[in-house]
Amino acid sequence: MRPDPMKPGYARLRAGALPVLLGVFLVPHACAAARPKASGNKNSAHSERVCQRVQFTGEITQGEEWKAALGQGWIFRLVPIATGGSVSQGAVSGWDLAVSPERDENYPDALLLATPPYASLNEREIGTTFGLRAQDAVAWEPRRFHFLISENDLHRARALFHTVAAAPAKEKAGPGEPSEATVELLKMIADPARTAAGEFAITDAQLTAGIADPPPFARQWAARFSTVPHTLIPGPANPQGELHRIRFAVTIWLPETWQTSKGSKSERANCAE
Repeated sequence: MRPDPMKPGYARLRAGALPVLLGVFLVPHACAAARPKASGNKNSAHSERVCQRVQFTGEITQGEEWKAALGQGWIFRLVPIATGGSVSQGAVSGWDLAVSPERDENYPDALLLATPPYASLNEREIGTTFGLRAQDAVAWEPRRFHFLISENDLHRARALFHTVAAAPAKEKAGPGEPSEATVELLKMIADPARTAAGEFAITDAQLTAGIADPPPFARQWAARFSTVPHTLIPGPANPQGELHRIRFAVTIWLPETWQTSKGSKSERANCAE
């Protein structure tokens, strides 16, 4: 079921409900450093790993949820960000990317867990969050993500995530060694045998542009906004603007043995990081 915005979940995380994880996962490539690096050597272990590359497209309107079957009872989702108010009053607009078993759409999902940083700017979130304007969110691409591919790993990682979040305050802010739960979680999501990779690209958008200046970290996206097909929708002046509708393309690299859903088109390809 869709996350309840009044319970600890996607909206609460965005509001800073898990500051403990900022210090641990502030750097976006915290787990990427442990992943095998791409190599020009065709004989490398990484280049020899073969996956099934699945591609699909979609379109979604603000406030809606979108799903696609990945096979083996798993689904890829776009979950609307719970605004908690009107955009004119500063509420955010957009969607979170999520992957989960179809019968377990609980928080946190397999994509959130394997795509740090948590409680910070993140590629899995297409929205006017953390100071991003609508035009910046549209121009940030391609967005790359990972997700856990085992239900057992999902349940274990979810428990570790909540354990770290519930740590005493003195353990959250200290510069000392990370907790055992943190180490185990990082090790799990850094293992390419336990995760799959994906890319998300916006191919067209309808939005009301924000009137604020782009934050320093988003200037490169602001500079390329004109290259992304889009339609500007007039609306009340707002610092962040509003996302109304997007069209998108998704590419996912699943394990070679993964049983993809009926009707989906897949091809053999080298696994992405």
